[in-house]
Amino acid sequence: LAGCTCTTGMSARWRHLCAVPRIWATSSQLLSSSTCSRLIEACRPAIMKEAASAAYLEFGVDYRSIPISACGPRACAAFEESRVKEHVATTTGLACCADAHIMVARGALVSSFSAGGVMNLHHDRHKNDIRVATFMVYLSDVSGGGGETFFPVANTPADDALAATLRDEYARGQRLIARGSEAARECEVRLHQWRGRGDGDAGPGVGIRPAAGHAIVFDVAGDGGSDGSWHAPCLLREPGDEKWTLTFFQSPTQIWSSILTDG
Repeated sequence: LAGCTCTTGMSARWRHLCAVPRIWATSSQLLSSSTCSRLIEACRPAIMKEAASAAYLEFGVDYRSIPISACGPRACAAFEESRVKEHVATTTGLACCADAHIMVARGALVSSFSAGGVMNLHHDRHKNDIRVATFMVYLSDVSGGGGETFFPVANTPADDALAATLRDEYARGQRLIARGSEAARECEVRLHQWRGRGDGDAGPGVGIRPAAGHAIVFDVAGDGGSDGSWHAPCLLREPGDEKWTLTFFQSPTQIWSSILTDG
């Protein structure tokens, strides 16, 4: 795809990872590294006051997430200065939702016994059934590896067993599958296979490695959404590493812009 220029002045190029559901990722920075660093440091005081999720602390992960609007005036100012909200709206064709649907998150590995696997397997409609697209910006690099976003049934055949399981779970209203379940274990198998092959090689699942200023956008509704949109946030590999993200949960009816459809 041709480069698309954000209002920050950065020019991002997008690469197509999956057709059904639509998954795209940038192959160049959307936000500069310095902009990402300003956002992280502005958000850090508020997010570190938030209690870490007890469910993830059980397997050595310190995970905290709050709305960007709860991070205080300095963070909100840095967010507005980044102009990223305008770019999200341009890319998805949707006006950004209320700030409660724009979340900043920080994850860190505090124990290495679970390093390298997945935190969980989930669908982004697990908290809100009107979401139609997710746009996530990675704010940090991960020096020690891990931290990918992995879609275990993207680019799989229609009769794929894990895809069928996830469709059934979605139909039952179950949108979050815990680490250690059979489906999550199969996801981890596919994750390790994906890590072991080249990005251009065919195989079940696609993933995106975190890099500061890069972004991903994907459908959570429509064709393939009930199975292909399930994804796993992957654990970091090195204690002390941090992964920061800024995520926009978009709704209602989706109209993707010509930036991603090339006209």
